[in-house]
Amino acid sequence: MKVINPATEELIREIPEDDAKSVQEKFELLKKGHPDWAKLPVQKRVDCIQRFYDLLLAEKDDLAKTLTAEVGKPLKESYNELNGARARMKYFIDNSVKWLSEEWIVTEGTTKEKIVYEPFGVIANISAWNYPYLVGVNVFIPALIGGNAILYKPSEYSTLTGLAIQNLLYKAGVPENVFQSVIGKGNVGERGGGPGDLIILIEEEAHPHLHREGLNVAYDLFISFLFRFHCRCGCFFFTGIFFFFVVTTCHNSSNCKKQHRFFHFVLSVLVYDFLYLHRKFYFGFFKEHIF
Repeated sequence: MKVINPATEELIREIPEDDAKSVQEKFELLKKGHPDWAKLPVQKRVDCIQRFYDLLLAEKDDLAKTLTAEVGKPLKESYNELNGARARMKYFIDNSVKWLSEEWIVTEGTTKEKIVYEPFGVIANISAWNYPYLVGVNVFIPALIGGNAILYKPSEYSTLTGLAIQNLLYKAGVPENVFQSVIGKGNVGERGGGPGDLIILIEEEAHPHLHREGLNVAYDLFISFLFRFHCRCGCFFFTGIFFFFVVTTCHNSSNCKKQHRFFHFVLSVLVYDFLYLHRKFYFGFFKEHIF
């Protein structure tokens, strides 16, 4: 695989790509190495990450230049990314022993209970091209501290940075059978595929109630509504135009108050679904004026 400088379009380096066979071999290697790594005390694993943290600072100039050359970001931004990655790592270094320690819940009686944090095994990490340090350390640092092994796929646009991360982890004490990088353009594996970091196929299934309108997902919702009118005899809530005439005709009637109470009661039944949604306001109104 050719690593090209996006600013100058010059060839930086050619790197052998993995194939389906080498990916499987690396995975099997990690499966064998994971148990021994998981048995180490958390502090031992944290010590390795601490050394990796120190190496990022010690070799920041070469790392930043490599990142700028293959990704194309300004050199200052490459330094900033390294500093940001170290800041995130510091949190895991300072807190992992505390939060991954066994926690006893019940210590008395014949049955004792405790919480134990166990590693998953082999973790696959497909990293980003634009922030390989920042995005990467969010995954493989806590995973390594937690006792997992890492199958790491750097983007084809930041492959040299991915290999630099791997080499520094080895230098810091992380075994080779605990961290392995897979090199390629995303079409490496059992089924192959086109170029790209990851290919996801999505099948859209028809929904009985939802439908598409361009890029939007729409839903037809029918709701009750109210007309609100005021007159000298009080405030009326009702649905439909029919009641507008009936209720407002009692404006000057001597039996207005009785008619209002009657229609309020009828309307309270008709618009129950709406009133239920707004019960705090409307139920207080009906309690005062009807019942």
